[in-house]
Amino acid sequence: MEKEDPPKNMELGTWIPFVALILLLLGAFGIPWIVGNTSALDSMAAATAPLVAGLVGVYGLTHFAPRGLVREDRFHVMFIFLSVGLFVMLLAELAGIAIESSGVGASLVFTVGFVQILGMISFSIGVGGYFNAVNKTVGYSRPQITWSVVVAFPLAFVVILVALSYDPLQSVSFAELVTSGIVSIGFGVTALCVSIIAVVFRRGRLLMPAIFILLGLLLLFARGVVWAVYAVTPVLTSSRILGAAAYAMIGGAITAARVNES
Repeated sequence: MEKEDPPKNMELGTWIPFVALILLLLGAFGIPWIVGNTSALDSMAAATAPLVAGLVGVYGLTHFAPRGLVREDRFHVMFIFLSVGLFVMLLAELAGIAIESSGVGASLVFTVGFVQILGMISFSIGVGGYFNAVNKTVGYSRPQITWSVVVAFPLAFVVILVALSYDPLQSVSFAELVTSGIVSIGFGVTALCVSIIAVVFRRGRLLMPAIFILLGLLLLFARGVVWAVYAVTPVLTSSRILGAAAYAMIGGAITAARVNES
């Protein structure tokens, strides 16, 4: 028997937390920016980024952890790893606040990037596992093609990154350059996998969650790029705003997935 579509009021009710989160971000960042209060904007960005990461992480684990671990559903498992990755990113945001508050030299900011790498790995494991399951099921691409894309993108990105960012007077240390490069490459490759998933399900109900995940990964990818190329470190306000927006997009993916299951 074909599954009946859920009532519209149930779908709208499921979206309420995500809409509230977006309104929170718009208010937290928009009001200080409009009035020109940069100190308030800095404080709101520092507080909001870890808050959003933690809230969305709890939201995802609460819904997907029980089902994913019992059913061994790769779709649910993907969201479990995304939620765990958000908690790791929460630690990275808190580490950035601690470093900024203690006045530690900027050369040690790469430690924040190292924690981000751990979060990126969690994201990659979740998305990669689901991507492999989808690829085996629908046979969208051969393993050789998949590996070519995964390997070619990081190599090309590193070459372009070095060419664009090389500057003897650049404020980004070598350790930060390597760390931010790894973060960017990891999120970029994961975004490629999600984009392929979105193409596979372009006519299905899983398209919306895939689009939200892709948007979040692209924002995290962009944050790593501007750090490596323009020395916008994770403790700066613009980087935190990008992070908060990325975490919110993962929340949108969780909400869209819940709507599909209702």
